[in-house]
Amino acid sequence: MERQAVLDRDRRLKFWAICDEAALHRLVGGASVMRGQLEHLVDVAELPNVTLQVIPFDVGAHPGMPGSFIVLNFADNPTVVYVDSMAGDLFIEEEADIRRYTAFYEHLRAVAAHPTASVRLIRKLGERLT
Repeated sequence: MERQAVLDRDRRLKFWAICDEAALHRLVGGASVMRGQLEHLVDVAELPNVTLQVIPFDVGAHPGMPGSFIVLNFADNPTVVYVDSMAGDLFIEEEADIRRYTAFYEHLRAVAAHPTASVRLIRKLGERLT
């Protein structure tokens, strides 16, 4: 909850998330908990500083399938990529690696559904859990 506060403070963090549709179908914590999570995603996606996109199943294979990563861009520090893996946390700082992950990210943005369509899909999945 504390980490989420950065989305709603005076100097709001700009946040762009891309999620695979499979994660939205995976029932975690039961139907009620999952419905609440999906509703929360819709609420957060409506914030002016948040963009949420879903990569639909029909896209097929994409560069994000091996695992998640986060590209952290800072105003006054170099860009860093964070990868959470079974082997542990990894912070990538090499320019060539940053360029590769940034290219993956741009590809994912391009194949993902438009933010409006993404929110519509999340809403629909949440309604099915009612």
